[in-house]
Order: sequence, then C-alpha cells, then structure tokens
Amino acid sequence: MHNNLKENICNSTPLNLTLEFIALTGKVSTSLKKRVIFVKWKPPSVGYKLNTDGSSLGNPGKGGIGGMIRNSNGNSIVSYRGSLFKINSIKAELLALLHGMKLALEKELFPLEIILDCTEAISFITSNHPTYTNIIHDCALSGEAPNLT
Repeated sequence: MHNNLKENICNSTPLNLTLEFIALTGKVSTSLKKRVIFVKWKPPSVGYKLNTDGSSLGNPGKGGIGGMIRNSNGNSIVSYRGSLFKINSIKAELLALLHGMKLALEKELFPLEIILDCTEAISFITSNHPTYTNIIHDCALSGEAPNLT
C-alpha cells in the first residue's frame, strides 16, 4: 500500500503538478489575464458591405457559416447562418461567401463590398484554384471574380 501511495504522489500529470504547487505554496490563482481587442466595423463609402465567415471543427469536421449585409449607415439588411457536416474550413469560408452573394443578388444589394477573413480562400478565388472551381464559379457574378478584401 505504501508503494502505491508513493507512485500516485509522484505521478507527473498536469493535475498532480498543480495540486503539488498549491500544497507547497498555499497559493491558488483564480485570475485570468484579460485581453481586450477593440474591433470597429467600417461602413462602405457607398452601397453595401458583406461580412462572411465559415469554420470547421476538424478537417473535415462539423462546421458552420454566417454573414451579414449592412448598408452605408451600418444598418443590418440581411443576415444568415447555417450548420455544415463533414467540411473543411476553406470550403466553409467559400460557402459562406456564396450564400451571402446569392442573397445580395436576390435583393439587388449593389454596389457590394465583400470582407472575407480567410486569405487562403481569397487566394483560391483570385487564382481560380481547381479544388473549389464549382463554388468559385458560382461566386463569380456576371462572369467575374468578386472584389475581396
């Protein structure tokens, strides 16, 4: 029994190391360092702005898309969201863009500035990457790739 106790105490798991630290120092820190990041949405000078995002948990994995179109006063015109299964993050980003562009086309929300935060997806679109040709083609309104920033 004494040997089992010694083995359990000496086990170097993160939990045991934390408990050892608390026992030796008597200090328990509950404070978390908070980091504040200020984000400011800038309206388009004219027309509308589409902000999109897509993500996945895993590659592929469960994911989601979302976006919002606002006018130059910052008022929300339309927003959307959706769940996806077995998808990678690039495809989720592109599908979020596609859905937002379809909504803009249906509601005639032009001129349209597009904000896409995934540089890899932007690269795929601007280079007409073959992996997602169908989605990129669908995004291309009037036969031209969208102007992305």
